[in-house]
Amino acid sequence: MKPHNLTPIPIYSIAFDTASFKTASNKNQNVVAHNGFAFDFHCLKQTLDYYEISTPEFTGHCTYRIFGDNLASLCNKYKINLNHHDALSDARACAQLFNLHLNKNLNFNGIR
Repeated sequence: MKPHNLTPIPIYSIAFDTASFKTASNKNQNVVAHNGFAFDFHCLKQTLDYYEISTPEFTGHCTYRIFGDNLASLCNKYKINLNHHDALSDARACAQLFNLHLNKNLNFNGIR
């Protein structure tokens, strides 16, 4: 596929306008990504800037920084299903890893 085969459509803008963390009542949401500080958070900001959408307040969490290993290895270690580089699968796996991290810290601190 070549760029001339594509028609620019502002789908991202339409989808993001309906995203729950963009609303004023949801300030400072948590956004989790694997390798987020090296790619995802920067990419999100650039995409929002491109569509002239203000960047909402959010706290970024990176499962790569938390666990120190690649997504495929971590999913194998923690028995998490992964169809690597499929966006939804990667997102679900990242969410499960972050939940493991949160639960570990809750148990460690005696809160749970």
